Amino acid sequence: MPEWPDLHVLAGAFNERLPGLTIAGAKVFNPIVLRIPVEGALEELVAGKVLGSTDHRGKYLLFHLNGGSTGPDDPAWTGAQLPVWSDTQPPDPAGAQLVVNPMLAGTFQYCPAGEKKPPRTCLAIHLDNGYDLRYIDEKQMGKVYYLPEPGYIRIIPGFAGLGPEANLAAVSAGEFVKKVRARHSDIRNLLTDQEFLAGIGNAYADEILFCARIHPKRPAHSLSTEEADRVYRTIKELFAEAEVEIKSHLAKDLRGKVRHFFKVRGREGELCPVCGTKIVRRTHGLNEMNFCPGCQPAPAGHLY
Repeated sequence: MPEWPDLHVLAGAFNERLPGLTIAGAKVFNPIVLRIPVEGALEELVAGKVLGSTDHRGKYLLFHLNGGSTGPDDPAWTGAQLPVWSDTQPPDPAGAQLVVNPMLAGTFQYCPAGEKKPPRTCLAIHLDNGYDLRYIDEKQMGKVYYLPEPGYIRIIPGFAGLGPEANLAAVSAGEFVKKVRARHSDIRNLLTDQEFLAGIGNAYADEILFCARIHPKRPAHSLSTEEADRVYRTIKELFAEAEVEIKSHLAKDLRGKVRHFFKVRGREGELCPVCGTKIVRRTHGLNEMNFCPGCQPAPAGHLY
């Protein structure tokens, strides 16, 4: 699942390539991913529109059309300026938008239009520079919304309830510690709660808790002030490292996910790089988690 660091780097890459390009046409290969709240086919709705900036909010990518841009001083989608744990909603950016939630397996490709189409390509946006912007989804679970004007953003389920951006640019250490220690859910569940922080999924939750030396099933309120602060600092440090690694290893056509630097996620049975204990995989609700039993001791009542 693409998570905050993945989408942050992708948004930056799109901003280097897309602004000012005109959409020459579009081809929908699998309409199951489309969500269009107005009459008309996507091909007709986007043709002739000019691409502006690309932003991201949590796990959503927002492509502004008609040359639209929120601008650096607009708090609409800038994580550092969003309200912190507030019911106040940011203003809507102007113009039409394509909003993509890649869900479990969605990826993007920016390539010459004549290049062979990968299997499970759902959508291709043809650009006037001879390139395609493609959305590919192995699981066909992602969602692509066409929003014709401001205000439609609120039709996206869960969007209005998103918490602060997961890089914590708008959250102080003190407030984070206070919020964590007031919650009774498992710390891993809390980190992946999009109303708490927008953008963390299973993979980065595993990595954050490993680096912070916290067991995923620890109740959040049981964390000491020092432990909660350690989680805060770990998120910031890990995301900074991830941004560097993703930028350095992202494919030229922007496809794929960069995860080679992960220490526990997807490494079941391998030896922990810190203590040498075997990394384990366990179910956590409907999801799976990876952790090191040596570095992340289980809370009372849990074998692992």
